[in-house]
Amino acid sequence: MKLFVLTTLFPNPAFPLTGLFVSRRLEALKKFEPNTEITVCAPIPYFPLAGFINSDYQKKAIISAAPYERAGLKISHPRFFNIPRFGTVSAPNYLANAARKQLRQYIHENGRPDLLVAEYFYPDAPALALLSSEFNIPFVATGRGSDITYFRENPVCRVKIAEAGQRGAGFAAMSDDLKSDMVKTGLPEEKIHVIRNGVDTDLFQPTPSDLRKKLGVKTEKVILSVGHLVERKGHHLLAEALQYLPDVSLIIVGEGEARELCERAVKKYQLGDRVFAVGAQPPERLPMFYSAADLFVLMSAREGRANVLGEAAACGTPLCSTNVQGASEFIRPDTGMMISERTPSAAANIIRQALETPFDRAVIRASVADQSWSGTAKHYAYFVKNAAKK
Repeated sequence: MKLFVLTTLFPNPAFPLTGLFVSRRLEALKKFEPNTEITVCAPIPYFPLAGFINSDYQKKAIISAAPYERAGLKISHPRFFNIPRFGTVSAPNYLANAARKQLRQYIHENGRPDLLVAEYFYPDAPALALLSSEFNIPFVATGRGSDITYFRENPVCRVKIAEAGQRGAGFAAMSDDLKSDMVKTGLPEEKIHVIRNGVDTDLFQPTPSDLRKKLGVKTEKVILSVGHLVERKGHHLLAEALQYLPDVSLIIVGEGEARELCERAVKKYQLGDRVFAVGAQPPERLPMFYSAADLFVLMSAREGRANVLGEAAACGTPLCSTNVQGASEFIRPDTGMMISERTPSAAANIIRQALETPFDRAVIRASVADQSWSGTAKHYAYFVKNAAKK
């Protein structure tokens, strides 16, 4: 089988931690089905002089468009025109233009692919819907969270998402909650299959370390939050919650535009000796952070199915989360507690209760023991094979 994958969410030399879970699923699929040829077109947004107003564009500008190979995947990063902050509605068309050239070259060199695959729904799926009609090749797409719940708030984007939903051969959702959201956005329920991300339990496992001592943590209790620092992830709200938790420290792993919000909260509530922002960390270092924490806390406004909850659970760390999509698949009475209201005071109340609860870390780790990437690959292989026949 030959797959041509289009994705705007994928690791690249400038941002190697972006979309790691997309890469992992494709790598797991390649390992499960070695004879499957997977070509990844992961375009990079480009706009003249954008580097002066958006540092991410500046960093991405130096990424080579030359194809390369990793873990059996053939990868390229062509450019596609996109206006920062204002190109949302037009993005599928510009993305399709970039992918069209790559697809034509692919067909010239390898013949027609059996299936077109979008690994992020918007703008990828509407772009592939255009190419699917043009080249008469079926396509599938995956909904991962914000690519559905955020972009559907724009009326034009919502129409494009729904139209792609009518034309696609099948769709994958990260969780039951996200599947419901996709149906509400106009996708046919019978076309949607729930295919959850896996958890690498070999990598993510209890890992003793002297991290607290190295960071200079002085409180008895430590909570942890991991993720890209953007407003919707709520790291700043978690920092603000510490005003109600004088005996608790917070470690924040991640980097991004909302770092300033966190720093503002630290300064306002004089939390400098209890908040430790350590920046982005490679996956192999994360188990040390998860294991050092008494509690992992997710304060997101929306998710698809947060991978960090599975990673924390695999390390045996008790969980707290806002009631976002997919959270209930990880959190149950013996693994953690749900935060019903996304406010600092409500979070502090639940965090205090969770820290006082004697969770069994072995039970928490066991709760994700069957959620392997190989299992994900098996389900995904079945999904794409069936779609290619339509």
